[in-house]
Amino acid sequence: MKKNFTLFILLGVVSVFLFYRCDKSIDPIIDLDISPQSDITWASLLESPWSMNHGNPQSNGRSPFRGPKLGQIKLKIPYYGTESSIALDNNSNIYTTCNYSFHRLSSLNPGGSEMWNNPASGTINTTPLLTKDAVIWADASGLYSSGYDGKLNWKYDNDCSIWNLGINVGLDGTIYCVTEKHTLKAISPEGELLWELTDEKFLEDGDGAPTFSPDGKTLYIQGNSVSVIAVDVIDKKVKWEYGNMELLSSPIVDSQGNIYFIPGAYRDLPIKTLYCLNSKGALSWQFDFNDDMPLFDNVEPTIDYDGNIYFGVTEVYSVSHSGNLRWKYDLKTLGITSPLISDVDGNIYIGVASLEGAYEVAIISLNNKGELNWKIDIEDERALGASPAITKNKELIFPTFRAKSIFTIN
Repeated sequence: MKKNFTLFILLGVVSVFLFYRCDKSIDPIIDLDISPQSDITWASLLESPWSMNHGNPQSNGRSPFRGPKLGQIKLKIPYYGTESSIALDNNSNIYTTCNYSFHRLSSLNPGGSEMWNNPASGTINTTPLLTKDAVIWADASGLYSSGYDGKLNWKYDNDCSIWNLGINVGLDGTIYCVTEKHTLKAISPEGELLWELTDEKFLEDGDGAPTFSPDGKTLYIQGNSVSVIAVDVIDKKVKWEYGNMELLSSPIVDSQGNIYFIPGAYRDLPIKTLYCLNSKGALSWQFDFNDDMPLFDNVEPTIDYDGNIYFGVTEVYSVSHSGNLRWKYDLKTLGITSPLISDVDGNIYIGVASLEGAYEVAIISLNNKGELNWKIDIEDERALGASPAITKNKELIFPTFRAKSIFTIN
């Protein structure tokens, strides 16, 4: 009799547990809703901690290294006027651009001293791309390749004015960029045009970069009247398009080939939406969230190694791989002004600023449970509007936007 009673109690407890786990409205934290993510091997890229805009060709903003625990400013590097994000080589040398005064691509050592530079012909706001053989960069007059010693290899300037933040590279080393004439160009590693595709819906001045599918066969491009345009780089044609609003941040892609994005930057949209599409362009799910403040450009989400996605405006949201709310963190009077990035432990790092009232700029870190790790107030700087990067030495390199400095955080 006691055994039967014990069994009855045990079954009851299990039933209650299952009921509570299945009722998402009772417990918004879906601990078991994970989809393990892996880093995609990309043979054409330099094997470094952060070789391009937002980290990698899928633009997921994820580092295989740990970020800073202390949240202290180690170094403030004087560097005026960057509008691009940064790239890092294996020695933590910094590659970035200056769009004011002396327009240039720069290579800085970890201490902030400029090792070499290449002058730009004009506007330069494109994040350098570090391939296994060269530094690829662009300005309003064309696309360039430099060696890691700074020596210029070639320039491609045939109708190739580039005003967007990012360029990408295929598995075979082909370089892809979108020009101001709505043309996708495919350039060989030797600087020769392989093919091009023009579509008036390609966003010509996006503050992001085209992103690749994990197999390297599809390039996802920001649109100006649609959100995402999928281009088959093998057949050299548009496969599909999705949405009816512009997309001013890169779409990001997970290990399974799903695509995530939030369209409609700067629009008066009290309800904003994170979309998840499968690789065929069909909607898998969407997550609507309320926020009256404007969504900035170049504020890409990030994906951690469990497949959780982090994004937001004046609140930071974390949703599971299936689109279920895990948590949200209220930024109060602040709003997100930079891409989000994450480290190997799921800690996230964000640039924020006041969207109303007193002027304030800060860098914050949250853990993967939505708790504040640390906050650093950044004084005497205009904004933080480009992607930071994580070094192998647990340091965060964070550029300011149209301002005076690059910060190293430990």
